[in-house]
Amino acid sequence: MNVEPKGRRGRRLAAISVGAGLLCLWAAPAALATGSVYWGNQAGNKISFANLDGTGGGDLATGAATINDPIGVAIDAVAGRIYWANYLANKISFANLDGSGGDDLATGSATVSGPSGVAIDPAAGRIYWANQTGNKISFANLGGSGGGDLATGSATVSGPDGVAIDPAAGRIYWANQTGSKISFAKLDGTGGGDLATGSATVNKPIGVAVDRGAGRIYWASWAANTISFANLDGTGGGDLNTAGATTAGPEGVAIDPAAGRIYWGNQSTNKISFAKLDGTGGGDLNTTGATTNFPVFPALLESPAGTGAPVVGGGASVGSTLSCSQGSWAPDLLSAFLFRAPQGLAFQWTLAGADIVGATGSSLTASAPGEYRCRVTALNHAGSAAEESAVFTVSPLPLSHPPQTPSPPKAHPPNTKITKAKVNAVRRTATFKFKATGSSTGFQCALVQKRNRPKFKKCSSPKTYKRLKRGRYIFEVRALGIGGADPSPAEKAFRIG
Repeated sequence: MNVEPKGRRGRRLAAISVGAGLLCLWAAPAALATGSVYWGNQAGNKISFANLDGTGGGDLATGAATINDPIGVAIDAVAGRIYWANYLANKISFANLDGSGGDDLATGSATVSGPSGVAIDPAAGRIYWANQTGNKISFANLGGSGGGDLATGSATVSGPDGVAIDPAAGRIYWANQTGSKISFAKLDGTGGGDLATGSATVNKPIGVAVDRGAGRIYWASWAANTISFANLDGTGGGDLNTAGATTAGPEGVAIDPAAGRIYWGNQSTNKISFAKLDGTGGGDLNTTGATTNFPVFPALLESPAGTGAPVVGGGASVGSTLSCSQGSWAPDLLSAFLFRAPQGLAFQWTLAGADIVGATGSSLTASAPGEYRCRVTALNHAGSAAEESAVFTVSPLPLSHPPQTPSPPKAHPPNTKITKAKVNAVRRTATFKFKATGSSTGFQCALVQKRNRPKFKKCSSPKTYKRLKRGRYIFEVRALGIGGADPSPAEKAFRIG
């Protein structure tokens, strides 16, 4: 049986007896991200969680924070906090996800009257909630600097129970538990309206979540035990097939579009359940170790998901400073109550595929040539994921003065000297001895008459000329070497007859 939800809680929640039934525990498919589902326990006054992979869960330490009939949770993954509304205490509170305590949020002049359901916009620094008994949609600044009430125009605000924020569309949605309508208002306070829901069941709806990619909004109909949806463009809706999952006083929904699942809490049977968005049924999540005492309004916390590798920039030579970008990471799906933004980033540089010890900053001085990469690991309380850059090649430094092969010493031609000349005019012969000064490879001789141009021919010492005719002669000899021929041949003039 169902227990009258909120508003009807002036009588306080009573214990219920649940008949034995088949507990359908589903093993998590591989597509599910690493993470957990969190919820508030109305009667148990605890914030609890269970792992999405079906391995059980536990309770979160909330320190000094008020926890009195917690209804609705939302997560700031970057700050590492979870927020909730205290229906009976009329307070908005928070705790650190690492269990290191919490506190209450200052809400200033904002209405806090039977707050039921919270939605967070970390970029805008705001948290929103529905006032189930105050019939207002209100907000406060996350920094504790106060808050106010949102103008909702002509939208129905009748026992509002659960809100979902869509910053991209500039809207906030809520379920009207007593008005049995799904409504919205503009975040800039310029009014709102009611959403056409077609044939979908809207019977004491509690909690909404938006799947922007599919263009749908989902809610739990507490009195009808259904999970229903409508198109955001107002073209109607319907009820989701949840066969195999418990739907007993469902309150609050959270969506994981990538995994194709929607989750909800069952107030009347103390279970967290899910169904497939494609309408092929669902099951119940194993929550062993966690409190499930009127569990309501789930929210999903998953490990970061990379959407783009980091990029290395900088100079391409040794000594250059390299920089590593952060890569890109999937944002929170605030309207779906799926939180996965990184809380921190860790860097690691590699050279030739091996980690460089101590190179854990976003920049690095390349001390050696080779193939560099940077790996960025994003972390939050649910886990971590890593993305690696493409190879960035660093080349050796170019030499400012390229090495030159020394020129061999310049070789000079040898000098030539006639050491002896013997002329016999009677026999008409002439003999000459000569030598070279310096490295020599041979000699060339020429005998010139009547000042003709000398015609040098290979010769050796001594050189003899016979049967010479009468007249005047000049004997020339030049030594040869690697530097060429002696440019000033040695000469000896003589006469025959």
